[in-house]
Amino acid sequence: FEQSNSSFKSLKVVLMAQHKTKGSLIVRTPATTDLDGLSRIAFQALRDFHTTHGVPLIISNIEECKQIVLSYLQDPAVYGAVAGVDNRITGGAFLIERDDIRSIIGLAVDPKYQNRGIGKKVIEILVDKAMQSQNCRSIRLAFVETGNLQFLSILSSLGFRPQETVFVLSGSPVVSYSGPIEVREMSDQDVSTCDAMHTEVLGISRKNDLIHCLDRMFAARPYIAIDTVSKEFVGYSTSFSYHGHTVTRDIETFKAMYTVAAGMMISQNITPRVAILGRLYPQLLSWCLREAHLKIERVCHYMVLGYYKPPQLYVYSPSWDY
Repeated sequence: FEQSNSSFKSLKVVLMAQHKTKGSLIVRTPATTDLDGLSRIAFQALRDFHTTHGVPLIISNIEECKQIVLSYLQDPAVYGAVAGVDNRITGGAFLIERDDIRSIIGLAVDPKYQNRGIGKKVIEILVDKAMQSQNCRSIRLAFVETGNLQFLSILSSLGFRPQETVFVLSGSPVVSYSGPIEVREMSDQDVSTCDAMHTEVLGISRKNDLIHCLDRMFAARPYIAIDTVSKEFVGYSTSFSYHGHTVTRDIETFKAMYTVAAGMMISQNITPRVAILGRLYPQLLSWCLREAHLKIERVCHYMVLGYYKPPQLYVYSPSWDY
């Protein structure tokens, strides 16, 4: 981590000490036999937040939730922490360890056991696990809801800072595109070029995540953009969905890529979504709302512990990982 070494060492000592407390609370790594319990808690947490705050559900049903949780349980690049009280699963979350930036996703706590420090305990253990790696430069949570004050308090107390505000929008643009940008599906041969662009933008490689995006079985697919006049590679998206991130050479390319890809997705009955960093790209956010007529689904904080380089040179749109 590119912050004070002494402060991080102190934090790590505190976290390791806290792992031994809490009485009957036990936190362990999950197994596939935890699938039903973890999925139940995760979907219930999403549904309760949807009911309370009126935001759309990220996951539409329990079966979709099980599919995602199972993919994490079976992924060797994902480390999980599941909490239990009296042999009952009460919470959990996952740490993605594919590249030098780690991300924490999926924190959920059983409503019957909330306000007992379970969520904080799980996050502490995942932070401690990430900090044990020499390669970890940063830990991130990209889509922390602005209305989730308790979660924001936990993250802030552990040293996370809100670096950006993320506007998540959905829909197909009412405008059309007929310019020189060609959009096609990403292939294995495109990974190195995409990673070079990502590294230039964020100062860090994302190669393993790009490879994973090609292999995963989500309906929304990864795309690249080519300027047919200059024959140059001008951008990519690992999918215009909660799961995907996007990098393009400029705002106009981003508009073109999203417009074309959204049309392809709508034809397959897939809802296109995009995350805009409002502070960095106010013009793009304005286009999404005024011209494309997209709808804001949620507003989130982009929380970071450790290294953070604001995207430069190109346009960057985060996934729910980072």
